[in-house]
Amino acid sequence: SRAESFTRGNMGNAFADIRDYPAARDAYQDALKISRALGDDRNEAKWQGNLGLIYAAQANHKQAIEAHQ
Repeated sequence: SRAESFTRGNMGNAFADIRDYPAARDAYQDALKISRALGDDRNEAKWQGNLGLIYAAQANHKQAIEAHQ
């Protein structure tokens, strides 16, 4: 559901704030999958962008660039 996508995404935000990047990545990936399944393009883009920021924070530049394309 859309609410579950928001919950997962907000969990990703919380994990990112405390620099638990693996947990943030997992939460954003979950939110992204849900948004894709719902056809929710706007939130899919938001979670994809946040995922890219996590990759960048981990110096994984190739995945960061791919996530932002």
